[in-house]
Amino acid sequence: MTRQFITLVLLFLVSIPGAYASANADAAYQFAIAQSLAQEGSYRQALEAFDEVVQMIPDEPYVRLEYAEFLARLSRWRDASEQAKAALELAPDNVSVLRLVGRVELNLSESDTTAMDRARAAFERVHELVPDDREAALSLGQIYLSQGRPSDAADLFYELVERLTADRTAISFLIEALQRSNRDGELEEVLVQYLEQDPEFLKVRMLLSRLQSDRGDHHAAASTLGGIQGEDERAPEIQRQLALELYRSGETDRALEVVEKVLAENPDEVQLRYLQAMIYMDQRSYGKAEAVMAALTDEQPANLQFQLALAQLRERQGMTSEAAAGLAKAATILDERGDLRLAQSARLELAGVGMRAGNWPTVLVATRPLLEAEGEVGAEARLLRGEALHRLDRLDDALEVLAEIDQDSPMAGRASAKQAEILFSAGRDAEAEVNIAQLTASGDQESLLLAAEVYQRAERHGEAIPVLLQAREGVPDSLQVLFWLGAAYERTGQLPKAEDEFRRLLSLDPEFAPALNYLGYMWTEQGENLHEALEMVNRAVELDPDNGAYIDSLGWAYFQLGRYREAQDYLERAAELIPDDAVIVEHLGDLHQAVGDLNRAREYYRRAVDLGGENLEQVRRKLQELDGGL
Repeated sequence: MTRQFITLVLLFLVSIPGAYASANADAAYQFAIAQSLAQEGSYRQALEAFDEVVQMIPDEPYVRLEYAEFLARLSRWRDASEQAKAALELAPDNVSVLRLVGRVELNLSESDTTAMDRARAAFERVHELVPDDREAALSLGQIYLSQGRPSDAADLFYELVERLTADRTAISFLIEALQRSNRDGELEEVLVQYLEQDPEFLKVRMLLSRLQSDRGDHHAAASTLGGIQGEDERAPEIQRQLALELYRSGETDRALEVVEKVLAENPDEVQLRYLQAMIYMDQRSYGKAEAVMAALTDEQPANLQFQLALAQLRERQGMTSEAAAGLAKAATILDERGDLRLAQSARLELAGVGMRAGNWPTVLVATRPLLEAEGEVGAEARLLRGEALHRLDRLDDALEVLAEIDQDSPMAGRASAKQAEILFSAGRDAEAEVNIAQLTASGDQESLLLAAEVYQRAERHGEAIPVLLQAREGVPDSLQVLFWLGAAYERTGQLPKAEDEFRRLLSLDPEFAPALNYLGYMWTEQGENLHEALEMVNRAVELDPDNGAYIDSLGWAYFQLGRYREAQDYLERAAELIPDDAVIVEHLGDLHQAVGDLNRAREYYRRAVDLGGENLEQVRRKLQELDGGL
């Protein structure tokens, strides 16, 4: 209440004629006394004076308003609320009264749940009467947010920022309201718009980059972060995020520059060192990546994220024993620290390393402590263990451990499929078909694919085809179904149909690396479309540069084209990645035979025979032909 307003009230009160004028003059005098006492800090006496004025002129809204303001300054919110509501009854559309009611009720809402509705009603009326009232609009918008009405808040803040375009507070609340109402498309538009007006608004820039990153546009996210200037630009957290977005967008060289610049000043930035190792891995600088990751795991041996990254790095280099040893050590440390969940995850990853390396005893050792685990961990351990026991020809043990998986488990279907595969390998076809029939009876996509996979793994590709055709009817554009169907046609000698399925798949997703490799290799084996085949497998390798099977296909395509030098480079690289693959070793034998190095060819063929594989008889004939030529 201003001094000018108080003076006007006093003049009004004393100007009333007659006997009533004396009473009002007394009230005016008492009101001035109350104001003076309040300003002097004599709060008890001021309260007594205000009470007396209210008794003298109970119907004067301005006195009630001033009294409520005074009570609010003393944080006596319930008393302030009574006076404010009385003022509102006397002057229902007075903006000053409405503002005070809103403010008082908002404070009172911390102890009175009904007060928030009264505050909202007051501020809504102020907004109606004075749409440009910034404070009322901000308060009303915050109330909407607190009451779970973010979309209403967003509409209100939109209206406010249109009037006050440079108001950072209003923009911040608009951003929050759009976030909470999941209006991400509008939110990004707002962020771009206000960033153009205020390029240094850091909150807007950071949120925009996060939205761009969340929808997978890492180039845009990096560009947005790159626009930060001044002191903020050098902040480690911003540089860290910039490096991450550059890395995700494939700009590994620029990402590494940012990482190394920050690490030069902050060498202990753990997450940046981790990112540095990931970049080295992508650049195939495995020695550098190993040094960084080994140091991180030494510092934090119980950090499963670091142990998994180091294991992945070592697997890429064919160092599966070292990868397994690191995960086993991490599992032991996590056990000792009482972190059971992470220890279980480490053991599952260890089993995965064993699976990929064909080291079945490692799988058994890793899964043994997990058999007592409940839920998905125990079920997954049994699936892995069943696979290992199957590969070790312990068929009854495999069937037994798989039977322990609860029928209500999400993995029950996979367990049933694996049982069918084992039964086929044991010659118990009728029992296997019972499981297959149970899977296909449901008609759902997952069960059909599991059934088809059983047939394919059992080399019963003809029987897989009708199941896959049924699955394709349900989901005509399923890349997985089309890929498996193409593979089944190829394995049954129906090459034109296989080509049709792969071409259809690639029309849906031209970057589907498995199909690029399969069709390219199929043509290469037939000596057909060799230049197109070369393009396909080369693209597959670009998409997955450490996939030994794809690299072998590329080397074989070069071989079929008579480009032996290039063929050798790729075939040797494939053999490094998958040293125990009989087909790759056979290809190296064919290469050395073609260039006249018969001794090396003989070595590779003998090794391929030792490894076995589906081409065993073919390799033996090649070896006999070489030996017969001596």
